[in-house]
Amino acid sequence: MALTQAQIRDKLKTASFGLKVYAFDTIDSTNNCAKALANVGAEEGVVVFSEHQSAGRGRFNRSWESEREKNLTFSVVLRPAWCARVSLLPFLVACAIAKAVEEVTGLPVISKWPNDLLCNGKKFCGILLEITGNADGVEFVVAGIGINVNQSAFSQELASRATSLKNVAAKEIDRISLLQECLRQLERYYTGAQKRGFSKVMREWNARCMMFGRTISVEQNGSIIKGTAQKVDADGALVIQSENQTIRVLAGDVSVLE
Repeated sequence: MALTQAQIRDKLKTASFGLKVYAFDTIDSTNNCAKALANVGAEEGVVVFSEHQSAGRGRFNRSWESEREKNLTFSVVLRPAWCARVSLLPFLVACAIAKAVEEVTGLPVISKWPNDLLCNGKKFCGILLEITGNADGVEFVVAGIGINVNQSAFSQELASRATSLKNVAAKEIDRISLLQECLRQLERYYTGAQKRGFSKVMREWNARCMMFGRTISVEQNGSIIKGTAQKVDADGALVIQSENQTIRVLAGDVSVLE
């Protein structure tokens, strides 16, 4: 059954995130809609949710596949004028969603640089942050989140590397409870970073990451970098030891080789 604005807001335990929700059955992209709303003054915490996206996308403009009324695809408007390190916001969002999933399902969640979440070694959540700014700095950020919740089957192309919470837990997950917990944790982590910075977020993200010490490859602008993943530094860059040099990677597709 399609989720409604009233269902999403009912018993929602947040101060601002999700208090205003735009819920759709079908839309081109929740990020596109959220950006349009932010451009005309939508306040921080506004949420755009849709059961289906005709032009949903992930990083590098890849399409995002999601079965109608099975998953969660939503975007949140952020106005982080306080944030000097916007590059760390994806890690904050990842930690908040991971915490929400663990609270609702009891499943352990692993983080993968730069912005994927995994269960049982397969991706179930993708995060796409889009930043809009001007000469004075960041005007707003839209955090787009896609979670495979109750979808059972995936295309042949995705089946080897994608999963859903239902597939891992072997039971249906309450989508409303999970979405509400995601918004609660997003607000909690966001206000926490606003008060105390990102050190706790980065410690938590690193503790969830299983890549460190392993051989990886990173595809970046058509070239491949291979080496040992060392850490994610204070700016969110992945540090790789490759032969006799240390390389900082700010963006790319990561594969764990061993």
